[in-house]
Amino acid sequence: MCGFFGEFCPAGTPLPEPTFRSLLSLSRHRGPDGQDVYRDAHGALGFNRLAILDLSPEAMQPMRSPSGRYVIVFNGEIYNFRELARTHGIQDQPHCQTSDSAVLAHLIDALPVEALAEKLDGMFAIAIYDCKALSLTLIRDFAGIKPLFYSVARDRVVFASQFDQVLHHPLIDRGSENARVVRDFVQLGYMPAPETLFSGIYQMNPGQMVTFDRALRATRRAYFQLSPEPIEGGVIETSDAALESVSFALSKACHQTLVSDVPLGCFVSGGIDSPLIAALAHKQMPDMRGYTVGVDDAGLNEAEIARDYCKALGIEQTILDLSGEMIVNQAEAHFKAFSDPVGDYSSLPTFAITREARRHATVMLSGDGGDELFWGYPRFYKFLRSRRTLALPRPLRQFYCAAMRITGKEISYGVDEGLSSWTFDTQSHILREDVSRILPTVPENSAGITDLYRFNGPYSAAGISQWVRYNEFYGHLQRVLAKVDRASMGNSLEVRVPFLCKDVINTAWRLCLDPANAQPKYLLKRALVGHLRSTPINQTKMGFTVPINSWLKTVFKDEVRELAHHPVFGTELVSTDAFRDFTEDFFKGDHDYGWAIWILYSLQKWATVHLRQPSSDNP
Repeated sequence: MCGFFGEFCPAGTPLPEPTFRSLLSLSRHRGPDGQDVYRDAHGALGFNRLAILDLSPEAMQPMRSPSGRYVIVFNGEIYNFRELARTHGIQDQPHCQTSDSAVLAHLIDALPVEALAEKLDGMFAIAIYDCKALSLTLIRDFAGIKPLFYSVARDRVVFASQFDQVLHHPLIDRGSENARVVRDFVQLGYMPAPETLFSGIYQMNPGQMVTFDRALRATRRAYFQLSPEPIEGGVIETSDAALESVSFALSKACHQTLVSDVPLGCFVSGGIDSPLIAALAHKQMPDMRGYTVGVDDAGLNEAEIARDYCKALGIEQTILDLSGEMIVNQAEAHFKAFSDPVGDYSSLPTFAITREARRHATVMLSGDGGDELFWGYPRFYKFLRSRRTLALPRPLRQFYCAAMRITGKEISYGVDEGLSSWTFDTQSHILREDVSRILPTVPENSAGITDLYRFNGPYSAAGISQWVRYNEFYGHLQRVLAKVDRASMGNSLEVRVPFLCKDVINTAWRLCLDPANAQPKYLLKRALVGHLRSTPINQTKMGFTVPINSWLKTVFKDEVRELAHHPVFGTELVSTDAFRDFTEDFFKGDHDYGWAIWILYSLQKWATVHLRQPSSDNP
């Protein structure tokens, strides 16, 4: 897990090295163990290393392929690198048993780049510079775990692990704010790929690659893409066959993600997903420790449930004690670590958790992805229960809903609008009318978000269950992954995600939801029970959170008010009067949309930290 920055300049020359290294060093916290740069007349690739596999200097990047034709940098881990080395007969080449970078460098000499991308399992953002043909290929992992930003600026492509590294490049024009993405952010709390808050700066889509030739013409390909369509001939989630296939895929994923030359542990919460990952990982690494967050709020503390899990699994446990005061005191460091804005207030405890975990290990396993792949959110079942009503023509549906409400029956107003709008409003943390007041000149969302939330049917259990899972994977999960990546890498901690290994995703995607089952994550609960003997599992949905409404009205109040009255970002888009009134209404108790206030505040706070001056190397 590292950070990189580079330029591809087929008709020009790279930045002077001092300027280049200054931009490279913005991601030093992603890789504090070493820095190196490759330069020639038409390209420059820089790398900050977090040493995890093969700690020798020979495994350092940028790395040239054996032929000398290609130079690579990549951020992340290739989990199946040893398998690929054996398959392609390079296992005896230097460092190909110990370094995924070395395997990648060898394979780029042997395989077309698209074939290479399709073979990779892991989490990665890769840049491949072809010194002979003068081309650049960028590849992002299929789940979107690792970030990859780029821009075509005059005579070059600028690319990086961090948004701010592209944003602060001297040739980048920051004058044009991307209005529709600003609206996306205000509603959803993240910047959806492929766009960003600034026109002309992009991020790679999950499972996408792009090649720039010497004329800077771009060729884009999707090497991995999940389908929103109902599954034909899939396996029912409640079957024994489903349990067997998922258990096998998860066990393999845990085996792959345990490869490390530095201390490794596993987060263990009071929920389902991370305890299951811990159970499978512990079978393969008996001395692996579990790490649980303990907080000073009894209503939020999962430590006791997690302690029971660890005891039943035979896992040695470390409690990471956090207080609300500790989390708040780290807020400034947290904002420095988030070089692109992420409006999820759970980023505060996530940053504090990963900072504390870094004192004990360099690599942690997490349970992210389980909810999205295995129908873990209660909202899924709300949509499914309404599928017959949703299938009615809109006028008839609205008449029926109104009639039912008159009789006293509770029906969500989302049903009136249809599944597309209902799903979007469920994910949005602010009412549409409030967005229209705050952003009066921005009536529409980005094309990518509009497409993502467009449901084309059928209104069957299979059609809805598959589409909402697709929507969550390419929507909500992307915000979660951005939050965890920025928080953990801000503390030089690698977080691996076994649920998002390729075989687990593909296995999950072949499952069909059993419409007679209304229990979220039924399959994962069944798998966990098999490891716990007589210890019961926790059936309550867990999620580590903080009392954000209270904090916004106390410790953050002065700065929230100042930025609402005097915003620094989007001043041509934002109605200051509406922003101020919405914030003051929250302080007066006229509404309780604390998450919306946090999103608006975090965007302005990000701008004060990352637009007015470059980020610090040490958040």
